[in-house]
Formats: sequence, structure tokens, C-alpha cells
Amino acid sequence: MRPFGEDGLFHSLSDTGVLRRQVVRSGGITVLSGGVTLGAQIVATVVLARLLTPHDFGLVTMVTTFSMLLINFGWNGFTEAVIQRETIDRFMVSNLFWINAARELF
Repeated sequence: MRPFGEDGLFHSLSDTGVLRRQVVRSGGITVLSGGVTLGAQIVATVVLARLLTPHDFGLVTMVTTFSMLLINFGWNGFTEAVIQRETIDRFMVSNLFWINAARELF
């Protein structure tokens, strides 16, 4: 599969069955990774609850809640701005990949 045309612009694959297969596969991977992430978070929460005192665990919980809120607040509108673009080229796709990779790290 080649997502870019000869002119370097991203082209649609809606006229072939390739898009449907990729969407189903990507959706499955997203659901699976979300389940693994949820499981890891539950295990980490249980371990922290057993290791920390109730006061310390409450503090960790409050800090985590507010830090997640601030992280998500900073990314509001980013996806919508990308979706509304008329055309997207190889350079922008590369930059979006690295921005999202860095976003997952923090």
C-alpha cells in the first residue's frame, strides 16, 4: 500500500477494499491496547494501594487526576485541526507521527 501519490500528497483509498481491512485491523489493535493499558493501570493501582499509607495513596490519586486533566487540556483541538486540513503531505504526516509519539510518552 502506498498512501502517497506521485505528487507527494496523501491520497484516499476509499475505492478499494484495503481501507476497510485497515480500519478493522486498526480498530482491533486500538481496543486490545486499551484493554492492556487498563489492566496495567488496575494492577498498578492495587500495588500502590497496598504499598502506600491511605494518606499517601490519596495524595498520589489527586495529583494523578489533576495532571491527567492538564495533559488532556493541552491537546484539545489538535486532532480537529488536522482533520480539517484540505490536503496533507508526507512532511506533515511525519511530524504528526512524532508529535503523537511524544504525546504518548508524557
